[in-house]
Amino acid sequence: MELTKKPSRKIGDGRPTMVFASVYRGNNTERHILFGCNTPNWRGFNAVWAIAKAFRDRRLQAYIPWGDSALRALHDLEISFLSEIPDERKKELLVDARKKAKKAMESHRTFLGGTHESGLALRTPDWTGNMPCYLCSSMMGYMAIKTWTETEQTGYFLTFN
Repeated sequence: MELTKKPSRKIGDGRPTMVFASVYRGNNTERHILFGCNTPNWRGFNAVWAIAKAFRDRRLQAYIPWGDSALRALHDLEISFLSEIPDERKKELLVDARKKAKKAMESHRTFLGGTHESGLALRTPDWTGNMPCYLCSSMMGYMAIKTWTETEQTGYFLTFN
């Protein structure tokens, strides 16, 4: 076996693939900073991943029902907007349906965000800026502090990462 050959799959190092920093206003005009991240990458360490996931789920136990409700509402809104589109144009107009669903979530009873929340997602390991994902920006109302081109926004609305 050649020692200089790289493994075909990257082994996880326990680092999250995405970190998010947000500034938001509480009940009054005070500003607060919130940091969050997605699940750490434990690829190749299944037992560690299972323990970390169980620990995360236990910490988020009270929040999960709220998140599930918001996700279901967002999905239902997206489906309702897609149902207005002829079948042959659905893929082409999926971005439009998602933009409408995102806007409709702001007044939905399951909306998890507040007002004036902005932030920036950072992708590890090189810490490049990333738009808040479709789910986070729709369910929480986060606005990116960096300006993205229309092409970048359109492409990103077709993914969830």
